[in-house]
Amino acid sequence: MSETTVDLLIVGQGVAGSALAWQALRRQLKIHVISSPAQWPLSASQVGAGLITPITGSRLALAWRFAEFRSSALDLYRFVANETNRDCWRNRPALRWLTTAEEELWLSRCHKFPASANYLQPVEEDFVASREHGIHGPAGTKPYVMLEAARVLLPVFLQATEKWLRETACLSSAEFRPCDLLWDEVACHWQWKSIAARRIVLCTGYTPELIRLPFLAAKGELMEIELPGARKDYSWHGGIWMTPQEQDRWLVGATYDPQHLDYEITSEARLELSGGLAQWGIRNPQICSQQAAIRPALPGQMPAIGWSLPESILGRVSEVTWPQEKNCGVINGLGSRGALWAPLLAKWLLDSMEGQPLPPEINLTRFLKP
Repeated sequence: MSETTVDLLIVGQGVAGSALAWQALRRQLKIHVISSPAQWPLSASQVGAGLITPITGSRLALAWRFAEFRSSALDLYRFVANETNRDCWRNRPALRWLTTAEEELWLSRCHKFPASANYLQPVEEDFVASREHGIHGPAGTKPYVMLEAARVLLPVFLQATEKWLRETACLSSAEFRPCDLLWDEVACHWQWKSIAARRIVLCTGYTPELIRLPFLAAKGELMEIELPGARKDYSWHGGIWMTPQEQDRWLVGATYDPQHLDYEITSEARLELSGGLAQWGIRNPQICSQQAAIRPALPGQMPAIGWSLPESILGRVSEVTWPQEKNCGVINGLGSRGALWAPLLAKWLLDSMEGQPLPPEINLTRFLKP
């Protein structure tokens, strides 16, 4: 078998690995991607809803550098659509129902930071109600709309990327094992099977058995319900969220369970999500499916990207002699924001190969011992 030389060997074809592959393509870098052939368990990218919202959490915080991340995400997903004829981006305004206390908090924040008001604006409840189904906001709340919200159809993005990688012979379906790596000290490159690569980047999500990161992961469960005839021009947020799918189906999520890091669906999660739907007047919905995955979060709820010595990330493997240079890259800790964060994080990682500094808030070095 002839040897193929590439600039980057990317491990993982979730949203981070896929985004990195496309960003590298735009720079005319040669890549090869290793993707697990396993059909189960599902990864966070495969299960994720791909929601993009500027305001997050009960504190109504503006997402970090949201405008910059959104612009970069839209740019990359539009590029992918042009290359593959598969459009995964949907502009999808999101409703957020605020209690009186939350509304007071938001108005106070807008008074201090007037630009924030552009991201969450009040609307009339009659405008958003689907009265033919009895769907309404929770008692004692007012509807606000996030006009900059959007959704990335992650299955479309991942499938289009996989198809393109296969057609260009840039994809291997294999389980990645560090012991399969060899370092050629003379040629100064990694050797994985017939692939020679100057650098390797791990985009492997929650894999504590593989990489040394201080994961603060949590299991999340989603379910798909059938809701015929309901308006589908926005997503709903408030405790839980629901976003329209094809036909009459909606995706509903998500639970948060840091104690049980497994992939089993549970009746407890089904009850929790059903209770959240009841606040909107949706009772006893027809549940079509339910899925679970583990979100790869890190301390501070911020991602980690950067370059390191391989031993610092992969540990010591007796069969492998690691190089003493920082040619092992990481993109991880994207949590539930992979669709928003991955395109710009991938760009920043490639920029750093050319000497550009990484933002300290997300630099991998904050987790590594000097």
